[in-house]
Amino acid sequence: MTKDPSEDDKTADDPSLSQLFQPTILKMYNQAIKSAAADQWKEAMDREMKSIEDLGVFEYVPVNAATTKIISCR
Repeated sequence: MTKDPSEDDKTADDPSLSQLFQPTILKMYNQAIKSAAADQWKEAMDREMKSIEDLGVFEYVPVNAATTKIISCR
């Protein structure tokens, strides 16, 4: 009889091992820049901002030059 390969899987019994493979979803900028993956977060944020600017859906406007109500973002 062939043994089920999942029976050898140690991660099934050890939640700490399976958590290594679960992405951590950070919700705040401060969390990202203080994390162990801060360089990767910064690179991803820079790519996202460049994409938004390239697509023309974002334009930086200094607060003192705004002519409409400024809305916050997350």
